[in-house]
Amino acid sequence: MRFLIGVIATLAISETASASGFYGSLGAEVGTYDTQIDDSPFDAGGYTGGAVTARLGYDFGRFIGVELDGTLPVFGSNIVSRTDETGTFRAEENVTIRTGLFLRGRIPVSETVSFFGRAGLGERGSEKSTRSVGVFLFDGTPFDVSRETTTSDIFGALGGGVEVDLNQNKTNAIRFDFTSYWSAGGEDQNNLRDQTVSLAYIRRF
Repeated sequence: MRFLIGVIATLAISETASASGFYGSLGAEVGTYDTQIDDSPFDAGGYTGGAVTARLGYDFGRFIGVELDGTLPVFGSNIVSRTDETGTFRAEENVTIRTGLFLRGRIPVSETVSFFGRAGLGERGSEKSTRSVGVFLFDGTPFDVSRETTTSDIFGALGGGVEVDLNQNKTNAIRFDFTSYWSAGGEDQNNLRDQTVSLAYIRRF
């Protein structure tokens, strides 16, 4: 009996060790990014954009892991404008960076395919620029006012996806995932929500 328990324990430890380790990931992301330009006289809405995402993670066995995300948007911005009797207002905002730390749980469904879910916290940075050009109605004095600001929002995130191994030793894989991000709002933050899908290559070490 002790021998059988020892064999089972040895196999479990071996399996956990073989499934544990660091991995890196590089991929592309497309998503909808919420914006709220504070100086805008109307609702700024959001935009569709794309980004490059890099990840560094560690698997504690086959089922649990952690990963650090870093995302740099490469295209897309929200541009709004309005013209009336006082002049023209133009505003632009775009996300500049997003970083986050996630806890990830995996469920293998075959030798090569796993489903996963993840939850995390992080920070999103954005840039805003506004310009107002026109004349004051009461005296006809012209004005041209520009402003540029940077902001950051703390977010929570939930997501999930599928991971497919490309070889038997599981060192190469691809993954597809969906993630929803939301900021908490509050006095110093906007109540924003982003939703993204990404496709990435994984290399395990």
